[in-house]
This record gives sequence, C-alpha cells and structure tokens, in this order.
Amino acid sequence: MSADLPTDPNAIKKMEKAMAKEAKADEKDYKRILKQLKHSEQSEAKASKAASNADKHLKKMEEKEHRSIKSLQKATQGHDRAVTNRHTALTDLQMQRIQAERFKRNAESLRVKVDRLFKSKQAREEKRSHKQADLHSPR
Repeated sequence: MSADLPTDPNAIKKMEKAMAKEAKADEKDYKRILKQLKHSEQSEAKASKAASNADKHLKKMEEKEHRSIKSLQKATQGHDRAVTNRHTALTDLQMQRIQAERFKRNAESLRVKVDRLFKSKQAREEKRSHKQADLHSPR
C-alpha cells in the first residue's frame, strides 16, 4: 500500500487537497440529495393531503347527490299524489254535478206530480162537496 502513496511533501499536499476537495464534493452532493429528498417528501405529503381532501370532497358531493335524488323523488311523489288527488276531486265534482242534476230533475218531476195531484184532489173534493150538498139539500 505504501508503494501507491507519494513520498514527496508537495505531492502529499496535493493529494490531501484533492482528497479534501473530493470529500467537500461528496458532502455537497449528499446535502443536495438530502434537500431533494426533503422537497420530494414534502411534495408527496402535499399530494397525499390533496388526494385525501379530494376524496372527502367526492364523498360530500356523492352524499349531496343522494340527498338531492331523495328530495327529487319526494317531490315527484308529492306531485304524483297531487295529480291523483286533483283527478279524484275532478271525478267527485263531476259525479256530484250529475247527482245534483238528477235530484233537480226528480224534484221537478215530483213538483209536477204534486201540482197535478193537488188539482185532481181539489177537483174530487169539489165534486164530493157538491155531491154531499146535493145529498143534504131538500128535494
């Protein structure tokens, strides 16, 4: 091993200087790589946090969508019930009008019958009254 090492003091100094320069370059490279690693780890942490936040945001949006769908379905069901109730009310109204018209015609028919019967009754009563008067009158 001593065969490779210089014995001249200037050569030794030169070699020590070169070794120091090499050690300094190694240290500089090592610090540079450490700095890059630190930045890389920070970037990774930021990216991971951003992905986590995006995942949370996605879940919130999905929940909001589900709530919106439920609200829409509820509104649609409410609208369907309202349409059905309106249709039922319209049918009831038509049936009530038909029934009212039938009762009106029936009442009018009965009025005519009552009037006819009243006149007939009066005529028969008058006839009976005359007959009775004839029976009790001196002959």
